[in-house]
Amino acid sequence: HITKVLTELSHSNLYLTLLITMLMCLVLGMGVPTVANYILMTIMTVPTMISVGVMPLAAHLFCFYFGIMSELTPPVAITSYTAAAIAGAPFWPTAFNAVRLAAVAYIVPYIFVFNTSLLLGTEPFTMGVIWGVITAAFGSCSFAIGMAGFIRRKMFLIERFAICIFAIFMIVPTVLTDAIGIAGVAFVVAMQWIYKKNPKNYIPPVKPKEAA
Repeated sequence: HITKVLTELSHSNLYLTLLITMLMCLVLGMGVPTVANYILMTIMTVPTMISVGVMPLAAHLFCFYFGIMSELTPPVAITSYTAAAIAGAPFWPTAFNAVRLAAVAYIVPYIFVFNTSLLLGTEPFTMGVIWGVITAAFGSCSFAIGMAGFIRRKMFLIERFAICIFAIFMIVPTVLTDAIGIAGVAFVVAMQWIYKKNPKNYIPPVKPKEAA
């Protein structure tokens, strides 16, 4: 019945199907072991994803990946709850910071769907595939840097926004977007060395020796 509801809600639209599947994996997977969540989602959502044109391997990885991310996503966020307990930190700030720092992980499953060459083994192993893997990896790292907001110094808001946009350009599998993304990320990184002042009201963390 849930598979039928998913099909009716998405109207055989690929983007709606992926969005609804993501939400189902995150919501139904909260507090559920990853393997159990994957099996549940495989039964309910994978057939619908395949019917709208998603490669079977990409469909399974999409569900499995978001099943893992459900453990990080509030309001349950078991891993964040555990980390907060170990660190003696409040739960909600810990959970939201975890989502912010791991934001790129919510994009990776979509990359599997729209750029199946990254799955390796689904297409001939050519230089194009190798280049796609490299740019996607650097794009993911650049996006994570933007969410963290620090390279050599604290990043300004415009720098963080810019590097995230250019990172997405690197993830998109075309030569033009890769070139734009690489140039943009390189420019933002270079600004970290050229302009060395931190944003106003930023208080650098105190090193242990200074605190003593």
